[in-house]
Amino acid sequence: EFELQHITNTTWAFGRLGILNQELMGAVSGIVRMKAHQFDVQGLSNTVWSFAKVLYNDEAALQTIAAAAVTKAAELTSQEMGNTSWAFARLSIYNEQLVDAIAAQGVLRISAFNSQELSNTAFAYATVSAINVPLMDAIAAEMVERIEAGAADNQALSNTAWAFAKCELYY
Repeated sequence: EFELQHITNTTWAFGRLGILNQELMGAVSGIVRMKAHQFDVQGLSNTVWSFAKVLYNDEAALQTIAAAAVTKAAELTSQEMGNTSWAFARLSIYNEQLVDAIAAQGVLRISAFNSQELSNTAFAYATVSAINVPLMDAIAAEMVERIEAGAADNQALSNTAWAFAKCELYY
């Protein structure tokens, strides 16, 4: 029997390679539905990211991941917040509790986000029309600081600007 870490690593590898194996993803979904609360935050994030990379959408498994991630939101790293937000948006899954939990943690730790994580998070919230003004204010302020310091990534800046325009937020 595989340990949860092995399952998430295998799922991540298939996602990284862009290989959708229905049998594997179906088996992983079953495990997620039964054991998501036993996954660590990296396992939750990597699993949902992998599902998104291959466009595997099992609503029940994804909602179970969201519920588990909400209970562990304070443990999520900035990368896990950005990747989890991006993955749910890519799969067009909106979970209000997850959106709120990530936004609350994001605001508290915005300076820990790298440019891609800021961009992914802004993109995700715009994609699912989850306009969280405190989070978007924090992202905007952080991006302005990076622009002024000459440390802004052009692609991330462009993607973030798109997200703000889509949300009709102007700073």
